[in-house]
Amino acid sequence: PATPAYELTELGEQLRKPLISLGFWGLSLPIDERIDPASARAELIALCLTGSNDAAASAGLYESYEFQVGSEAFHIQVNDGTLLARSGPSSEPADVKVQCDIETFIALVLGEISPSRALRERRATLLHGDRPAFTRVFKVLGYKP
Repeated sequence: PATPAYELTELGEQLRKPLISLGFWGLSLPIDERIDPASARAELIALCLTGSNDAAASAGLYESYEFQVGSEAFHIQVNDGTLLARSGPSSEPADVKVQCDIETFIALVLGEISPSRALRERRATLLHGDRPAFTRVFKVLGYKP
């Protein structure tokens, strides 16, 4: 069942840039045994990525990507070079819907594993959409340190 997505108020939106800056700081830290997968939030990683995306990578795209990462659900709206991450499932049908664990999501984001390999090794499940669209998701969300 769909749950309402959380959206920041206008006042809360003022915190978006500082939060994204903190997220980038966190992404620059080496991944080691101190990271507890139970407390890592894929949604916050996605928020950081939407704040640093290369607009050219999503120019002309109008898509919605929905993720189920562990017990988290969030979605990203792509609107011609602009990305917006939101909590909860998308209210509209997503073009791509993916299920994976936090370790796989991080590996996909960092380019340590390709979307094709994640599917082949059953580390990710494509619930809706096609493989080219799933591959495009991580080109749009590409993390460049």
